Amino acid sequence: ERLNKKYRRTIQMRTSMPSEKSVIFLLAAVAMEETKTTYERRIYQFKNWK
Repeated sequence: ERLNKKYRRTIQMRTSMPSEKSVIFLLAAVAMEETKTTYERRIYQFKNWK
C-alpha cells in the first residue's frame, strides 16, 4: 500500500513522460528505493531466533 502511494505521488509530480519505457524506469527506481529503506532496518522480533 505504501508503494502504491509512492507510485501515485511520483506519477502526479511528473505529469508528462516521453515514453512508456521512461515510466517503467521511474517506477522501478521508486520500488528499489522503497525496498532499500524498508529492509534497511533490523527486525528486533527475530533477534534471538535460530
